Amino acid sequence: MRSWRRSRSTPIWLALAVIPSWLALAAVGCGNVTDAPANVVDASRPTDASAPDTSPPGPPDAASPDATPDASSPGTPDAGLPDAPPADAASPDASPPDATPPDASPPDAAVPTFDGEWIGTTSQSKPLSFTALDNAITTLVFEWAVPACGVTGRTTTTFGGGGLPITASGTFAANVSGAPLSYLISGALGSSTGSGNITFNFSQPTPPFCTGSVSATWSVAR
Repeated sequence: MRSWRRSRSTPIWLALAVIPSWLALAAVGCGNVTDAPANVVDASRPTDASAPDTSPPGPPDAASPDATPDASSPGTPDAGLPDAPPADAASPDASPPDATPPDASPPDAAVPTFDGEWIGTTSQSKPLSFTALDNAITTLVFEWAVPACGVTGRTTTTFGGGGLPITASGTFAANVSGAPLSYLISGALGSSTGSGNITFNFSQPTPPFCTGSVSATWSVAR
């Protein structure tokens, strides 16, 4: 009988020892359950912007796809208008180049000068000479003969008004009236020589009356 009581008293002691621990655990569990409603988020009200959104991401909106193509990923080529050229692309200059013709006029050539003493003879083997100044003949001297009248002579002519002009090409001409001799002279001068024609017209108004005309050539040099 003593041994049975020991076996029955042992479980009672153990039960008494376990009961306080169980009560403590039950009390802790009840405290956690009481605090749980404070952490529940009301889904019907907007949440605070500072609180992170814990809802799972939804599927992409299929009703409004993004119409803008992603340039980083290849896709169907755009069938619309071609791309405009870059804004900084230089357009070709449609204006023609400067077509101003070069100056076609020749450079100013130095005007030749015929100044100096020109000395020569006529085809009658008579002397002929003249003086030129500022491209004009100032004095002309020559000897002449009119065989038809048997007369000879010497004539000196001074041209006033600046002289008998010589053109830039070296030509000149004059018709000089006088008595008893008139003459017509023309010629062309070069850089150092010249030549021309001269016609003598003789008229003797007193005895022995005679009228005659003769032509000759002349040549000079300076």
